[in-house]
Amino acid sequence: MTTPDSPSNRVRALRWALLIPLAVVPLVLTQSSPSRTEVRTPVVADAAIDAALSDPPLTGGLRADELAFFERRLADDPGDVLAIRRLAALHQMRFRANGDSDELVQSAAHLDRLAERHTGDAALWSMRTSLALATHDFPGALAAAERRLGLGEPADPSGRYGHFDALWASGRYDEARELLEGLDPERESIVHLSREARLIDGLGDVARSAEIMQRVVELADAWAEPALVRAWARVEHGHFLLHSGSPEASADRFAEALEIIPAYPAALEGLASIAYGVDGRLRAAERLYRAALDRGAHLDLYGVLIEIAEAHDDPAAVDSLRSAFVTRAGSDADSERLYRRPLALTLADDPATHDRALALAEADLADRQDRMAWATRGWVLRAMGRLDEAAVDADRAVAWGAPTPEVLFRSGVILAEAGEAARGEALVREALEGRAELGPVTSAMLDDWLARR
Repeated sequence: MTTPDSPSNRVRALRWALLIPLAVVPLVLTQSSPSRTEVRTPVVADAAIDAALSDPPLTGGLRADELAFFERRLADDPGDVLAIRRLAALHQMRFRANGDSDELVQSAAHLDRLAERHTGDAALWSMRTSLALATHDFPGALAAAERRLGLGEPADPSGRYGHFDALWASGRYDEARELLEGLDPERESIVHLSREARLIDGLGDVARSAEIMQRVVELADAWAEPALVRAWARVEHGHFLLHSGSPEASADRFAEALEIIPAYPAALEGLASIAYGVDGRLRAAERLYRAALDRGAHLDLYGVLIEIAEAHDDPAAVDSLRSAFVTRAGSDADSERLYRRPLALTLADDPATHDRALALAEADLADRQDRMAWATRGWVLRAMGRLDEAAVDADRAVAWGAPTPEVLFRSGVILAEAGEAARGEALVREALEGRAELGPVTSAMLDDWLARR
């Protein structure tokens, strides 16, 4: 029985969500890549890339003036609760814009300060929930969300949206769905519609999800929301547009986000995903991915850079990138918790690091039982030759909703190797309907794997 060469992992997610601080929700992009012989105008042309990379990040970071104002207030009055709240929220907002983990450290310090004065403050526990999700502390997020629920009035739904976020990020999909569908907001709201789009996308109705996010963009503009909310809404809408087969409109949304926040890494990564998965322009995609990584994107972008280096037959670059990722992602306990999945998938390639890979995958699964957690542990078990156990995990990974192409292909390969050839091959073919997310390298590998079976 043939097996595919182990591909580099690329666990992509909507990592920069502002209103939905879900830890890891992968981007599902189903637009097919152009054929190998077709000549077409790229969706993301060189001029667009140059424009995207031409502006430096905002001096001092997002909302630097507001940050300085409240820091002065707090210096004058260390007990200023409003200043403490605003600083905690601003640091979380800045993290979502630039990926600097020090922003989360500072937010946590302000929340600790707030807790000393107002343990029963509902805003404290809402921000605790968001902070825990940003750091991938999923049990902590659930605990904070439940504490927030206990402080809210029965008619106040705000705490339940944070609870939805924590449930969804933890893989408790049915509970999250029941909670959200039980809410009946009096008017259209960004906080409700954005979560509804995510839920519907998870269930597989990609066109409806894109329509809902279009409305979120309109509301963000109509209500004159802060720059990050308007840019975030465009990036989210761009992902849903790409998912539903509209790469040109998607690219326009990412470009608009960059006009609102120059060098916004989430928008740079979005453009890179089109250059890579739709246009198949590896060097162009590499420029954008590197820029996103340099400006604050999560370290799992090393995976696609490794994949590009492999495609260019550059083993020195592959080794350098892999070493940089493993070193940076495993630099301390907090960083390792953020990158357990991509680390586990990377370490699964080497028998010498199988035990560590399994430990990482199992630690991740202990905290959240979402689809990718099961697929990750299954992939590691497959690498270790424990196919029966891997097949159980693969079954769990595809049991709910509409799994992402990455979950589908990993689960399909596992099941095929475990003796369920027809089912496994069908899952891999389904995964290949999302070539834009998988990228040309992984897609070609899977085409070859299917052809050799």
